[in-house]
Amino acid sequence: MLGYCGACNFSELFRNYLEKPSKAKEKEVVQALQTFKGLYSYLKLIAKASSLNEFDARVVEAYWLGNSLLENVQLSDVKKLIMEDFKMLPPSIREEKAAFLRDKAFVHHSFHVLFIQFLTKKLAPILKNLDSCIIKWGKLLERKKDKLKVKSIALMYEASQLKLIEKRMLINNQFIEEPKKGMLLSVHWNHAIEEIDASQLKALKKYTLANLKLVNAYSKWKATF
Repeated sequence: MLGYCGACNFSELFRNYLEKPSKAKEKEVVQALQTFKGLYSYLKLIAKASSLNEFDARVVEAYWLGNSLLENVQLSDVKKLIMEDFKMLPPSIREEKAAFLRDKAFVHHSFHVLFIQFLTKKLAPILKNLDSCIIKWGKLLERKKDKLKVKSIALMYEASQLKLIEKRMLINNQFIEEPKKGMLLSVHWNHAIEEIDASQLKALKKYTLANLKLVNAYSKWKATF
């Protein structure tokens, strides 16, 4: 949508497909999705662990919001992913991150944003960008024309640790056709993405907090060397 991670025209291709679906347009969208190196690598990894297609809705949900499919991914495969798929990162960084992983690793979107951080040179891994890129949860408080006021979260850095705080935000809305007060939403780069239910909210919190704990432990581990 913003052109940071994959094909710059993906938003246009996807919108055209949604408006007038066809096999040809579907093929274009799939090919464009494969240019999102991080996304596509994670989808393939999650899918393989559960014997599913990488674009199965359950696989996409696992990466985006989190679900039980993440539990099936083996740590050895996560390490292999880092070493072999993310060669745009310096070898020393890949080796360090892979070596640190000694327990379970959940390849949720928050794992990529917080632990791996950006593969593209278009974005610096600074707090503002990390905060914008993580998938947030939000509760709709008020509709203001084409924007939505939500009670959500924000990423902050305090005492050498990353943490989440509650924050009220005014976000853009292109996808929620009938916003209603109290609706639960996923939020990405200050955009309302989709309505989510209570179980999806629980999963999103679970895996985001698990990866927040992971990256804080990694930061502490690095500081000892």
